[in-house]
Amino acid sequence: MSIIAYLGKPWSFSYIAAYGAYGAHHTYRGCATFAQIFKEVQEGIADIGVVPIKNTLAGPIQETLDLLSSSAVRIMGEQRLKVEHFLLAKPSNLGETQRIREIHTVYSHPKALAQCEHFLKRYPWIRQIECDDTATAAHMIATAEDVSIAAIASKEACQWYDLQVVAENIEDTLQNYTRFVYMVKQL
Repeated sequence: MSIIAYLGKPWSFSYIAAYGAYGAHHTYRGCATFAQIFKEVQEGIADIGVVPIKNTLAGPIQETLDLLSSSAVRIMGEQRLKVEHFLLAKPSNLGETQRIREIHTVYSHPKALAQCEHFLKRYPWIRQIECDDTATAAHMIATAEDVSIAAIASKEACQWYDLQVVAENIEDTLQNYTRFVYMVKQL
């Protein structure tokens, strides 16, 4: 059984990539930053680190590339993950159009916000606030009392945090993929 470090909380896209590659019989450690993932792998706290390296919409993940070139790790594999974004909020009986009118703030990872730019431009009153990862945004919405806030996250995060899908597949293109790499400590 391996310890696998990933960015964020359960059902972030990094977690989905890790879980999809390694399954349920491992221990998963959510990290707040890419640097923390690299540190945990280099120090032997985690056996494997999972990080995004490139997205078809947002391009290369420069922070990951910089850390890969300056860290004592080696890439042992990779995966291409289809990324589908959902606008998530607390459950409501309102229809999609009415529910979106109630939303005044959306939280998500900066790359997820960038990948949903066209959708968000249709609702100029919705303020965008960056979070560490998409699942942290979903968790914030689930634990808040405010019905005017929403998150952009995965469908899995929606189910995990007991939220409602307000709008689905809101990414700018349905051909939205992120390439993740799996790294281990360099011997």
